[in-house]
Amino acid sequence: MIERLGLRLLPALSALAALLFLATEAAAQSILGRWQAVQGPMQMTFESSGRATLSSTGPARSGRWRLDGNLLTILLDDGRGIRVTVRMPERNRLVLIDPDNRFSEYRRVD
Repeated sequence: MIERLGLRLLPALSALAALLFLATEAAAQSILGRWQAVQGPMQMTFESSGRATLSSTGPARSGRWRLDGNLLTILLDDGRGIRVTVRMPERNRLVLIDPDNRFSEYRRVD
């Protein structure tokens, strides 16, 4: 019985996995581009190659970025890592929430 139930669930699980993959891909596509902080000089650029550039008043820092669901991870070339929750209430508005629940808001500039 369990084997038959498992076989019946397999197509549904495959479809669910495909939907989750498509949702993650759509979210990753929507974050691509250049973003400017609403308050402050911080700018971020997310490239389709997986590269990210962060710049403020000092020298720019770059690294690799990855979006898993709504969790954005950036591993900078200097070895430091950034992990934040992403919210996109609008297509041109990006809100990043750190582990301490502090948030920063960005607007698309490209």
